[in-house]
Amino acid sequence: MKNIQGTTKYLELFNKDGKRVYRFGTNISGDNYECTYDEKGNELTYKNSYGYYGIKEKQVTKEEYEAFINGIPEYTMEELINKLGHNFKIKK
Repeated sequence: MKNIQGTTKYLELFNKDGKRVYRFGTNISGDNYECTYDEKGNELTYKNSYGYYGIKEKQVTKEEYEAFINGIPEYTMEELINKLGHNFKIKK
């Protein structure tokens, strides 16, 4: 696992107001981790090299994490019907 600069070195990035927005490091057990933070400095996302993923301090699957990071909306069937109505087909 590497940081956003492509290295395994500890890295912290801050916004113009001095709030941390990104951190990459290695914990005491040798596990690499990467965190992003919102504009208030609260942890937004977390992942580590052992396959743990979190969003807003809630454990999620890799797919949920990647969808969140990539901005891909996810909907339940009920939510999708509410958005699109009943007149649609699902392709394979």
